[in-house]
Amino acid sequence: MIGIAAASGFTGFAIAAVLFMASWVFLTPAYVGILAVADPQGRAAAFGMTTQYGGLALGPALAALVNSDGRYLGSIVAGFILATAAAACMIYADLKSRPAAAQ
Repeated sequence: MIGIAAASGFTGFAIAAVLFMASWVFLTPAYVGILAVADPQGRAAAFGMTTQYGGLALGPALAALVNSDGRYLGSIVAGFILATAAAACMIYADLKSRPAAAQ
C-alpha cells in the first residue's frame, strides 16, 4: 500500500498495484487455510471472507470521507491505525486461545 501511495507516475503505480494484487491472490488462500484449521466448523473462514468483501465494499466510501481535502494521507493513516488494531486483536485472540501452562 505504501508503494502505491508513494508511486510517481503511471508505471510506478502499475507496478505497485500488480505486486499488491499478486500478494492478495497468494495470501488469501493461506489465511483462509489457517482459519479452517483453527475452526473446523468453518465459521471463522466464512466470517473472514465476509469481512474482506465488506471492506472492499465500504472501504472506498470511507476513504472518500477521510480524503475530503483531495490528499491521500488520511487514508494511509487510517489504514495503518486499522491494520494495527486488527493485528492487536489477532495477537489477543491467539494469546487467549492458548492453553494455560501446567502449574
